[in-house]
Amino acid sequence: MKATFIIALLIAAPSALFSQLTDISSQLTENKGNLNGYLHEPASKQNGKRPLILVLHGCNQDAKEISEGSGWNELADAFGFYVIYPEQKSANNLFRCFNWFLKDDQEKDKGEMASIHEMVQYAVSHYSIDESRVYIYGVSAGAMMSVSYMACYPAQIKSGAILAGSAYKQVDSPKQSFSEMRKPTVADDEILHRRLYSQDSLYTGEFPQLIVVHGTDDKVVNYANSEVLVKQWKTAFDIVSESEEKVPVGKILRSLQGKITKMRQDVRSLFFTPPTCGDITC
Repeated sequence: MKATFIIALLIAAPSALFSQLTDISSQLTENKGNLNGYLHEPASKQNGKRPLILVLHGCNQDAKEISEGSGWNELADAFGFYVIYPEQKSANNLFRCFNWFLKDDQEKDKGEMASIHEMVQYAVSHYSIDESRVYIYGVSAGAMMSVSYMACYPAQIKSGAILAGSAYKQVDSPKQSFSEMRKPTVADDEILHRRLYSQDSLYTGEFPQLIVVHGTDDKVVNYANSEVLVKQWKTAFDIVSESEEKVPVGKILRSLQGKITKMRQDVRSLFFTPPTCGDITC
């Protein structure tokens, strides 16, 4: 089975230092969503343009915490890719959650979505980055925002890894977000498809390949949200077959023709467990 990401759960030691991150916030000329942004350059500079990974933290977290806990900087140094860490400000959200549930922040070229995209554009224009190999990884609220980014800029992202996320435009208000995280509404395919293509109804290109990782005992974002996300993403592809296999440590790996890969963990989600991305080392 060919997949953009080769999944392997890594319990990474939190040894990356915050000093490894370059603050690019002041380089964002518009920054419509008033976010902070940090960039990690790989220690080993390899020939040619290198991949870029966007890493979005969860609530009550920041760039420092997720960079230290996830191990992405260590992987970047080992394999030679760049990492961008968008960071929420408490001025925007008291709990430092990305505002994935607000309409003005989940639309293309608006609010926080525009700020994240501006970070990507800045990195591409100032560093040796391969625009055909840009990936995104998000945890919880960061996962929700990552789904939104892929829906708003599908041609920008090659693949995304979503840990404890949900479908695009599943909610559009803070109040609704709490009820949907506990028990998501399962809309029909037509509605899910329309939401996914709402930012560009004429888009005919490929949508990013997707990895979904979700714990069956997640007390914050119910596991059913991952099913709604997969159901929505399937509408972007002609999926005619699915396969399922057991993998180590009590997980079920489900593949939908290599376009969508879903991992079910029979435990609460491991928020700081990045999959290794075989494709980025090429």
